[in-house]
Amino acid sequence: MDHEASARNLLEHILLDESEDPTSFPIWLLESITDNFSNDHKIGSGGFADVYKGLLKNGIVAVKKLKLSEMVDVHETKFIQEVNSLMKVLESWSNRFKTSDGGTWLEHVRVCAEIGLDCVDSDPAKRPMTRHIIERLAELERTCGFIEIDHSVAQLLKDKSIKEGSNSSSNISGLSMDCYPQSRPVTQQSEGTVFNRKLYMHQIFDGPDYNHVNIANLGQPQMFGCTNVHDYPIYDSLHPNAKIVARAQGLHTETCLDYDNWFHWSRLVFCDESFEGSSFIAIGDQNKITGEWAIVGGTGVFAFAKGTITICRVQDSGSSNIKEICIRALGFTGQATPIEIKSFKDNMINVDSKATSNACSPSMASPKSGPLTPQSQATEYIRTWYMHQIITGPDYNQVPIANPEKPEMFGYTNVHDYPIYDSLGPGKKIVARAQGLHSKTSMNNGGSWLHWSKVVFDYERFQGSSFNAIGNQEGEWAIVGGTGEFAFVQGTVTTHRVRESWPSNIKEIRIHAFCYPPTTPVETNNKTFEDGMTIIGSNAISNVSSPMANTNPQSAPVTAQSLRKYNRILYMHQIISGPDYNQVNIANPGQPEAFAYTNVHDYPLYDSLGPGKKLVAHAQGLHTKTSMSYDGWFHWSSIVFTDERFQGSSLKTIGNQEGDWAIMGGTGVFTFAQGTVTTCRIQDTGFSNIKEIRIDALCCTPVNGVLP
Repeated sequence: MDHEASARNLLEHILLDESEDPTSFPIWLLESITDNFSNDHKIGSGGFADVYKGLLKNGIVAVKKLKLSEMVDVHETKFIQEVNSLMKVLESWSNRFKTSDGGTWLEHVRVCAEIGLDCVDSDPAKRPMTRHIIERLAELERTCGFIEIDHSVAQLLKDKSIKEGSNSSSNISGLSMDCYPQSRPVTQQSEGTVFNRKLYMHQIFDGPDYNHVNIANLGQPQMFGCTNVHDYPIYDSLHPNAKIVARAQGLHTETCLDYDNWFHWSRLVFCDESFEGSSFIAIGDQNKITGEWAIVGGTGVFAFAKGTITICRVQDSGSSNIKEICIRALGFTGQATPIEIKSFKDNMINVDSKATSNACSPSMASPKSGPLTPQSQATEYIRTWYMHQIITGPDYNQVPIANPEKPEMFGYTNVHDYPIYDSLGPGKKIVARAQGLHSKTSMNNGGSWLHWSKVVFDYERFQGSSFNAIGNQEGEWAIVGGTGEFAFVQGTVTTHRVRESWPSNIKEIRIHAFCYPPTTPVETNNKTFEDGMTIIGSNAISNVSSPMANTNPQSAPVTAQSLRKYNRILYMHQIISGPDYNQVNIANPGQPEAFAYTNVHDYPLYDSLGPGKKLVAHAQGLHTKTSMSYDGWFHWSSIVFTDERFQGSSLKTIGNQEGDWAIMGGTGVFTFAQGTVTTCRIQDTGFSNIKEIRIDALCCTPVNGVLP
């Protein structure tokens, strides 16, 4: 009895004093405080364990009992993986882990939890440096030994990237799926990676360490049309020993006639060990103090990424400043396994994966609309083609529009119209054209050129369709949306130079795209909001955009509010010249057909054509004549809403000035938006015109908790 009393007293003492180290307890004590694990004390059950209420004089504790029938093949290493999974949901040291043989290494749990608490200290100065964390873990390994864990789990924990599609931490009441990797039901396509990170971007306007250069400055009010190329280093902290982990390389342009608002394009290229070579593509708006960019795609581990980057200036010294950038991104891999593939012409493949049939599915709003959803009808497009670049000479297909004459050609900007052929042989045919801009956005020797292109198809199979690509001119591009057959497209294009004979070269381009065409619900329980926002209200879409919902019953189903469709007709006013102009020319190289002629615009969008019309948004961005043979203008715009319903939200679009634009993403209520904007000129007076624009956007809001 004395032994039993001593054990009880020790447990009571530990619960009262959180400074005490965790301790193993005998099974008889746990049986005693839970009334021999009676059903009256049971709190809940999981796949591999039950949780019971333990009664003590000083309070109540939770006791987890593994189901022996399910644990026959679970040895100590697997149990340690369970401990590591439970670490991620640890709230306080009132929750204790135990094992009957006392073999768990709870010291590892304690130290890791302490490090985690230190890393989120409210005082940044008290947060440990990476070097100190490594030293502490190394000391722990020397004194307590090394726990062999699944390396995939370790990778998931790097840099706050957490695989929500994995069950490693979802089954709180049961043994984690890390112990049984072969039983995972989630395909790669449905696994989402959440990337949350706070970094610091340094902007230096002038001086010996400048990192941006002006390529257009027309002396307009509010600096309208002023355009810069930038190569901003991004650090992991504000500490003097902070390390560069990425660079934001791109352009920013003052696109607002009335106030300080810069339209910003960047490729965030990572150079740290975890994500080296991968990148985000970000488009957004910012002023001198704050801003928000939409993540519209990426390359490497960030392929198919969507999300937002919020910006806030934290230091300013006049000629330079530091901005805190908070990245919140959600990424999905494109390949589903297993799949049944059906070949189409031109390497178009239909992907019929049942494993992801409820993802991003407007059609599933009604069970009567059929089981086929955009994800289950996903069309995979794989093609290898050849792009011809001719820098100068009689058959040139690019022209410079800006040359600030900086070292390493920093800021040098071209407009291009590259033909794309189906082969290298004498019988080759033009199948598409890559029309857009590329700019030297790296200050390093041999650094990258940021490339924007609209790939417009010329042949019968996809005549009139296009997709938009942004990336490194000599490397990988992210496909960030499209029109026609390629509406709702995402993927990558890899480029490789296969022939070179100055002043021309041929690049092999490998297209790997996934198209998720929307389907129209036959019958839905729709609740219509003002301003054309429709919420699809059926529990049949409970797995929309939710990799966790398929595998974790505790993650809660996605509600109907997670899928919104925005349909709106607005009227955009373009005034080319005169006292009320709303566009300005920043480049005119004097080419035939106005090739490479580039304007910055700030077009107002009204809700009607009548005298009582109201201003509801602005389309702010650039448009460039990117076709050498016909009237094709490549158009980039941020549609920034000013009406009460959506004030502060925006849609990011790329497309043909007179035709279709692809919606690539957005901010505010339009985060994760995809869709199309169709334009049609309905009034024209020579120096001004009005275009009817029809917005058809689908917004998939992530599951609660996915993007904190």
